[in-house]
Amino acid sequence: MNLCFHCFRNVEVHEEHGGELFYYFIESGNKQAEEPLLLWLTGLPRCSALSGLALEIGPLKFVSAEYNGSLPSLSWKKNK
Repeated sequence: MNLCFHCFRNVEVHEEHGGELFYYFIESGNKQAEEPLLLWLTGLPRCSALSGLALEIGPLKFVSAEYNGSLPSLSWKKNK
């Protein structure tokens, strides 16, 4: 499994108040030209949403059993 973060940065959205958005662009694991682009926004001010990105809809899953390297069935990084 190759988890690559090719593009990430802050984008200023409100100069006067210092508002910024931070994003990761994560490539699809399958047919990139045929799959839609997903924009997933979450979190609160000064609250990281990285755990939700990785654990809720992402390629990581914590289980109480011994790790076996499997991906969640609905992962956005699912390779067929």
